[in-house]
Amino acid sequence: MERLLRSFGFRSLTTFIILAWLSLGVASAQTTDVVLYASEAPVRVGNWSVTADPEAAGGARISNTDLGAPKQSAPLASPSSYFEMTFTAQAGIPYRLWVRGKAQDDFYGNDSIWAQFSNSVTALGSPVYRIGTTSGADINLEECSGCGLSGWGWQDNGWGIGTLGPLITFGSSGAQTIRIQAREDGYRIDQIVLSPLNYLILSPGLAKNDRTIIPKPVAPPPPPPPAPPAASDVVIWANDIPLSNLFGNWTRAYEASAAGQTVVRSPDLGGGKISTPSANPSNYFHMTFDAEAGRAYRLWIRGKAQGDSPYNDSVFVQFSGSVNATGSPVYRIGTTSGTEINLEECSGGGLSGWGWQDNGWGVGVMGPVIYFASSGPQTIRVQTREDGLSIDQIVLSAQNYLNSAPGSQRNDGTILPSTIDGGGDPTPPPPPPPVNQPPQVTISASSTNGLAPLPVNFTSNASDPDGSISSYSWTFGDGNNSTQLFPSNVYLSPGTFTARLTVTDNAGATASASVVITVNSPAPPAGGQLKVLSWNVAFGQGTDGVYNIDRTATYIANLNPDLAGLCEIPRYGGADDRVVQLVNALNQRTGRTWYWTWIGKTPTDYEGNLILSKYPLVSTSHRYLSTARSVAQATININGRTVNFFATHLDPNSSSIRNTQVNELKSFMAGFAESRIVVGDFNAGPDTGEMANMASAYFDGWAESMARATATGYPDNPVGMHTRTRRGRIDYVYLSRGASALAVTSAQVPDSRDLNNRNVTVFLGTADDRGVRPSDHNHMIVTFNWR
Repeated sequence: MERLLRSFGFRSLTTFIILAWLSLGVASAQTTDVVLYASEAPVRVGNWSVTADPEAAGGARISNTDLGAPKQSAPLASPSSYFEMTFTAQAGIPYRLWVRGKAQDDFYGNDSIWAQFSNSVTALGSPVYRIGTTSGADINLEECSGCGLSGWGWQDNGWGIGTLGPLITFGSSGAQTIRIQAREDGYRIDQIVLSPLNYLILSPGLAKNDRTIIPKPVAPPPPPPPAPPAASDVVIWANDIPLSNLFGNWTRAYEASAAGQTVVRSPDLGGGKISTPSANPSNYFHMTFDAEAGRAYRLWIRGKAQGDSPYNDSVFVQFSGSVNATGSPVYRIGTTSGTEINLEECSGGGLSGWGWQDNGWGVGVMGPVIYFASSGPQTIRVQTREDGLSIDQIVLSAQNYLNSAPGSQRNDGTILPSTIDGGGDPTPPPPPPPVNQPPQVTISASSTNGLAPLPVNFTSNASDPDGSISSYSWTFGDGNNSTQLFPSNVYLSPGTFTARLTVTDNAGATASASVVITVNSPAPPAGGQLKVLSWNVAFGQGTDGVYNIDRTATYIANLNPDLAGLCEIPRYGGADDRVVQLVNALNQRTGRTWYWTWIGKTPTDYEGNLILSKYPLVSTSHRYLSTARSVAQATININGRTVNFFATHLDPNSSSIRNTQVNELKSFMAGFAESRIVVGDFNAGPDTGEMANMASAYFDGWAESMARATATGYPDNPVGMHTRTRRGRIDYVYLSRGASALAVTSAQVPDSRDLNNRNVTVFLGTADDRGVRPSDHNHMIVTFNWR
């Protein structure tokens, strides 16, 4: 359900409204769907008329004939053409607005309307979308630019595949009026639905070639009996869980700061992240508790990741009798369906000590609530997703913590009273005090050559006879330092110096080892620099919601790259060919000829990847990747040196699909000569498995520049592994590891905001949404030197 809600574009406020509504017991018996047959509209003014249509609801439709009128950018307060209908709704209940319509000639210029209401309000009670104003809900039948139209289709007031628009709420109960006026003429309508429940998340029918007719609702049944008293919260402590309920690597241990001074723990044994829960896991624990059928429960755990590592912070949770809001089984024990809890709030959010987290992902985002099919005993099973997590409390809250966490996400000290009578075995005794025997450590260093800047990989081995190593501290002869166990690609200047590793054990004892490294001065670089840009241009739309391909060209001209790989750039053909528009504008602004090649995501897709070059293209090719993605390729001769350049854009939804695409990408690029550079929006952070797969054969230009201290960001987006190119770092410039002719010298994520223009309407959800960007992605620029 979590992924389903996100795929429809729910934001945190909408999620809160839905959960609050459900928690107050508003059921379908109290609110019914509003189903209107548009042909029955009693008020029809101007260019709206009723026509018989055997495919329409009730055998007729209302139509707005295409008279060639221009698109209306906002609804009119006093329109000359509209129709109105009345219906009954309840105040404070969020309704989803759906319209079944058909565009004249299946033309995208005939497919949109404005909807207004007599008493609609926002979730906070402010008037919105009111009749007699220029505020209205925009409904476009075509799901996305280039998606196409075909016959009847259902659509709401959201824009984009799977994206739902804002809910409709009314300021008072009783009679309401809806007014429909044209945004583009040529639209035909037969049904209007306002749904508080049945179609709150899912569409009544298809967006194309739809045959779904929603019948008019029958009279509501008698009101149900009063709801039972509110259910109690369930609070389980680790010391409530019997040892016999722990399996595999899960153990109980003493922890002074934990509830009952006890945790259940899956120690970090170096296991990889598990992508899907197992029907028959080997590492898990379970516990029995009582719950009520039909109640919405919010699931929370208080946990602590070993070493505060984001690779030690997640579990899968399943139940014996859990269902979703419609009563279908979900997250069941014995299946591969489970709800996932990640202690870290977002990629790069960081961890520190104890923290509370639910099954949502993202700052301020709550996950789906849990329901049960029957009242009485239930079983919860927690199985390992990443080892290294300790848990001291599990909460299923139907009351106190349904809409807010019991405590903080970091450095939390909140302990709730257990609701489990009796419990498990006694609390384990505290561990004996550590003995102070010193640790042991050895190190070695290796590199591919002895010329500066020299990338050196270090290998170390540290152990403690009677305890554990708690910290690693490296010092290098050039004044740098590191806390990594295996520092890699540490770039050293010419000279002879000592690298030293000092380790400290859990009792405070230390030991050191060192190695001497000699670095020779390199020959002067030949051939100058090569500047490469990677940018998702978002179809040329800025974060002010304006499509302006000239603005895109101006930014590229000012950045002055030698090579550029752009994604999300369409070719609609004719005068709206944005690739041709961009290249012409770039030629004009720079006074030179730019060479290019473009490939769509699929053979029939308008959107694709574009390569731009200051140098002529020797040859071009492409490959279509699985799941509707592609990579463009160009061979370029730069002053007698060959560069094979690639531009791609990977899947946004699935880590598994991206990993498959990375393997296909690497296989395709391996057929081209060095040097190879690949750029694009990989839709994954640098700490994910698919990017580790990519880094096995290609240097990450940003990471390499960070190691050289030549990476730059801007004050609102400082240099770090997760420096944002969108909500995190997902845009890359990669150099093949066998490219001996090129070396990374620097990287930059420049500030692309116009801080004099604050008209931001497309928000990234980050702290620096304070000025309009030319795209919803920042640029990624890497500069290379010819060796």
